[in-house]
Amino acid sequence: MSTDNNVVQLEFDYINNAREIMDNSEPEDEYIDDSDFTLYEYQMAAINTLGPDRDPRSLALGVGGEAGEVMEIIKKGFRPGKEVDVAHLKEEIGDVLWYLAVLADTYDLDLEEIALDNIDKLERRYANGS
Repeated sequence: MSTDNNVVQLEFDYINNAREIMDNSEPEDEYIDDSDFTLYEYQMAAINTLGPDRDPRSLALGVGGEAGEVMEIIKKGFRPGKEVDVAHLKEEIGDVLWYLAVLADTYDLDLEEIALDNIDKLERRYANGS
């Protein structure tokens, strides 16, 4: 199997492992109120679904692969007579978020801090409305 095929297989393994863990997991002792669920809590939950392999290359390729799926859903939704499959779009955006959360953690980055810093940057950039 080539290196590229190994990376793709690792990506599929990550997703399948995450789905299996989520499907088979026992309820947590501590209930997380969905209305207060933070990006930090999401990142910690995402990390718990990751297997022992934290290869940043696989995670980065996973971001790209899942983002490609998002683009494909949008592309198909703009074909004549078609609509964007919003439920499928939501699922794929979730997969992108999972990869970003785990990749960020691999480099000791806090997803919530990244999000806040990004908004601050954009507010400064577009402060005058342009």
